[in-house]
Amino acid sequence: MKKRIFSVILSLCLFLSSSSAVYAWQEESVPEGDAFTEESQIRLAADGVEIPTPTQVYQSMIALKDQNEYKEGTPWTDYEPYSDTKGYYHWKGGPLGGTKISAVGCVAFAFILSDTAFGSLPARMYTPNEFTFDQIRPGDILRMNNDTHTVIVLEFNPEGVVVAEGNNNGKVHWGRAISKAEVEGNISHYITRYPLDYVSPDDPEADKIIGEGSLGQLSWKLTKAGELTISGNGAMPDFNSAEEHPWKENSSKIRKVVIEPGVTNIGDGVFLNSS
Repeated sequence: MKKRIFSVILSLCLFLSSSSAVYAWQEESVPEGDAFTEESQIRLAADGVEIPTPTQVYQSMIALKDQNEYKEGTPWTDYEPYSDTKGYYHWKGGPLGGTKISAVGCVAFAFILSDTAFGSLPARMYTPNEFTFDQIRPGDILRMNNDTHTVIVLEFNPEGVVVAEGNNNGKVHWGRAISKAEVEGNISHYITRYPLDYVSPDDPEADKIIGEGSLGQLSWKLTKAGELTISGNGAMPDFNSAEEHPWKENSSKIRKVVIEPGVTNIGDGVFLNSS
């Protein structure tokens, strides 16, 4: 038996827009027990997938600029290279607004660059009052122009962003600068695939210690970037609940665990309910 879920096909470069939006619908089959939910996508992405840094994200995206299908000036419209007849681009970022997304036009271009940089990492979407300009990073997607055009951020600085986009007057365009004021006054949706409370290793304070202490006969320390290091000689203790963890106040910030030589055993429940 199969479940049926709907996939939004974003037509005419319209995406999650107002009542004037034009949508086409495609019905897809998903095996029983494999419904495409945000939770299942998060588990899938977390299985051995490392979060790229903003620098790595930029490098992954900009590398496409030299490929023929994405070069500056390449034709890119709501009908080329994706369309109702040629097929849609199905992105890997999971559902948005509870819906599995496929796209054409400027949205498809942004999704391709996003998938190139982030793989299967799940996305989160926000409206303007749910985020601040300073949270924007390379690889984030911005929906602008009264909800009619989508761009992806290549570079960020305190004064504005530099973006790449498809269907800019019917072509691919790299490097348009958009001021902070224009972003703040002209954005309808913000999409990111960085985790909550993410701190990049590129951050000058990434190695700052935000927590440390003992772990039985061992010691631990946690950096602002989320790297938990366990060191010393001997075995880790066992734990019955996450409330017993010495780093429980910062457990949601852990992104990477380093177990140094000398540690002889990983205790039961040490990473219970870890993000």
